[in-house]
Amino acid sequence: MKREKIYINSELIEENLAYYEGDTWPYWVGPYLPADDPKSAEVMNEVKRVFQSANKIRECVNRHRRALIGNPPKWFFTIGGERNDNLSDSEQQLQQLLLRWRQLNLDTQNAVQTAVTNFLIYGTGYLRLWSPTRFANSENPLFRVAIHSPPVGAVEVVRDEAGFIEEIKYTYEENDQLRMEIQRIDEAGLTVFRIEDGSGNILSDEFGDLEFSLDLGGRYTIYELKRHETLLSRSAKQAQNAINFQLTLMLRNSAFAGFLREIITNAQPPGEWRTDGNGKEVFIPAAESIATGPATTTFLTGIPLYDDQGGVRGYAQPGVSQRQPVSVDTFLTAARAFVAIIYEEMGQSHLLSSDAVISGVSRVQLRQDFETALREDGDTVAAGLSSIYAAAFLMLNQDNVSAYAGLDVVTQLSYSVSKPLPEELSENRENYKAGLRSRVTAMADSGIEDVDAEVALIEEELRENTRPNDSILTELNGILNNDES
Repeated sequence: MKREKIYINSELIEENLAYYEGDTWPYWVGPYLPADDPKSAEVMNEVKRVFQSANKIRECVNRHRRALIGNPPKWFFTIGGERNDNLSDSEQQLQQLLLRWRQLNLDTQNAVQTAVTNFLIYGTGYLRLWSPTRFANSENPLFRVAIHSPPVGAVEVVRDEAGFIEEIKYTYEENDQLRMEIQRIDEAGLTVFRIEDGSGNILSDEFGDLEFSLDLGGRYTIYELKRHETLLSRSAKQAQNAINFQLTLMLRNSAFAGFLREIITNAQPPGEWRTDGNGKEVFIPAAESIATGPATTTFLTGIPLYDDQGGVRGYAQPGVSQRQPVSVDTFLTAARAFVAIIYEEMGQSHLLSSDAVISGVSRVQLRQDFETALREDGDTVAAGLSSIYAAAFLMLNQDNVSAYAGLDVVTQLSYSVSKPLPEELSENRENYKAGLRSRVTAMADSGIEDVDAEVALIEEELRENTRPNDSILTELNGILNNDES
């Protein structure tokens, strides 16, 4: 079978990272002076000095990520595909492991966030389990497993033509030496590990060659989060360039046109007439400039007008022209238009302000489109977390792994999206009353994040007789209506 290497172009990695971090001067779309122009370096350095950027790409990427994993995910065990709630000790152990990852290791704490961010800006992100050397002999097994997100480009996934993974390679440095961890699944379903040096030789330690296997239920300890395309489209990056251009122009314009300026025409500046060495009368301007500002008086004479014989036949009428500060509305309008393009390209048009002329119905539809995109990404992220959590649990229980045959972890993300509009809430209540949706679904669509907890609170209130009944609600509504009238 044909073997396909999955990797990301290094130029795309550099470019997308620059846009995410806001280092977009190299992608300046404004005018350039030719390199052979003597003033090229001076002018371009000045433009770079005042270069302005509003990083809308980072804003949209972070909003998308927070909507995916901003709320802690829920998870539970399954055995043979069926939910199993009888593994309380195991669940507690896994929970302790997750807390360990979040609290004691800063790199681990941000692993999921880093992986999902890479997943969005590059189209690929990775999660990897590993065993910290400093905790290799720890009496607490929870210290022996950690999680991190390898840099994009450090992992190579080799697939066959059907798309199945044949092996995964992770390249890293240890003590300034190049190392490669290679994983594959053998015919027995065991995960086989091999650690090589930069020349392809298997490394060894005091226990022998670093080639071993673990029973992880057919899982790898590296999981690839793969997106069909990066969230940073070419159009979004072009719009970001245009925003930077408009903001830079606005600042530059303010520097040159933001102050009142007066232009005096047909007037002779202060000075005196003198006779030069040839006996010709010449005008010598005074060293002092024309005085302007409060409490100043300046007398100006029009420039002399000469006849054909060189004699003065009169004086011109002086004039004063004032240049007012230029409005920045043009630049702001253009910048807002390109911000709207970025929001549209990154699926967040529902957040545009009301001046973007979006109807309520359209805004609801756009938000639903955003939620659909979240679910597509969420399926990938949840699958990655499930695989990594299950592999971590089995790594901790290799001595008794047979007791957990068929074990899996199901992860459910709790998406965080903008609150529904009042008309959506009203429609949601009417659909529930009409029996078109369940109470749980109606509560979830109304913006309640933990529906189970809310249902428990409602039932407790009903038991304690503290929740208003229908007659009380009817009476209260009548009072409110009378007050409004």
